[in-house]
Amino acid sequence: MAFRLDESVATVSAALAAAGEAEPDRLLVRVGHGAHTYASMLAAAHELAAGLAVAVGVEPGSRVAVLSRSSLESVELFFALASLGAINVPLNIFLKGEFLRYQLDDCRAETLVVDREGYDTVLPILGTLPSLRHIVVIGSEAPIVDLKPSATASIAVFGYDEVKQSAATTTRWWPVPAATDIAAIMYTSGTTGMPKGCARSGRRNSRRSAARCCRRCCPATARSAPMK
Repeated sequence: MAFRLDESVATVSAALAAAGEAEPDRLLVRVGHGAHTYASMLAAAHELAAGLAVAVGVEPGSRVAVLSRSSLESVELFFALASLGAINVPLNIFLKGEFLRYQLDDCRAETLVVDREGYDTVLPILGTLPSLRHIVVIGSEAPIVDLKPSATASIAVFGYDEVKQSAATTTRWWPVPAATDIAAIMYTSGTTGMPKGCARSGRRNSRRSAARCCRRCCPATARSAPMK
């Protein structure tokens, strides 16, 4: 059965689930030495979503900012947040200082996912982010306990792998996000003023993001799907 994008595939998580059922062994993404098929990405996304819910307390509607270079983990995170119904707030990795502080404060992110470089970048401004409660660090070689200075005692720091492994089950228990739910907040470049956060629905994210992944791997079946 070939995967086909149609009006029933209205969210990122629905698109991945449909593709995983139709062509589970087809390659979805390769980053460096790591790769995921549709099926393995679906499993990884559910595992991470469950871990974020259990260990970090991320819920549908929670705002999760991401400051990380492209990696296999960042793709897993994209699909996990979509599955969980959390609001994904991707940030420019070159942001620093007041520009970074403004966007993190403006979006009221409760959780921040960073790579080690991103952690070092955000560290000087942690005391100015009243909404931030959790940080998840991707791929750090340093023990997580060493990444938690006393100045951020109110912020819990987790390792990415620790979060993924924290859920006792990856069976979905959380509600399926609706196509009209806010799925992401994207910031403008701010050339004429401070950047503005633009909310994107689950349907729009599905058509503009997941659809491109499916078009890349299944061009014959996805080409005819309109992007709305």
